[in-house]
Amino acid sequence: MDKIEINEYVRTKKGIIDKVIIDYFGICNSQNCNCKHVSCQYDYYDEEDIVKHSKDIIDLLEVGDYVNGHIINDITNITDDEYEIDEEDDWAVKKGIYLECGDEEGCIIIESNNIKTILTKEIYEQNCYKVEKE
Repeated sequence: MDKIEINEYVRTKKGIIDKVIIDYFGICNSQNCNCKHVSCQYDYYDEEDIVKHSKDIIDLLEVGDYVNGHIINDITNITDDEYEIDEEDDWAVKKGIYLECGDEEGCIIIESNNIKTILTKEIYEQNCYKVEKE
């Protein structure tokens, strides 16, 4: 894994997203721990538990996560042309990464600068109460 830097976002194996705030990757104070830790805004994490990191939070999202209350159905990275035009649906988007989210009203597109809330699929699954039929 590349070096994780201050102000990057990280995603852990448990689906936690956090922001690195201190450039400290030291060994734990516990004599029984040889892990390198990454200090973030809300907690610190073992470096081995981090699966992704990026300066742009949209890079950490995955299909199945929720953004602004909408489930992500597809992630599109447009790099070749300045615009991609979908003639069938008659829309065009600028170069970048877009999240296609579906709900009852249809599909919406969310750009990086419009992300307000994120609920990862791992956190959703951990906190879901599943009703079982008797």
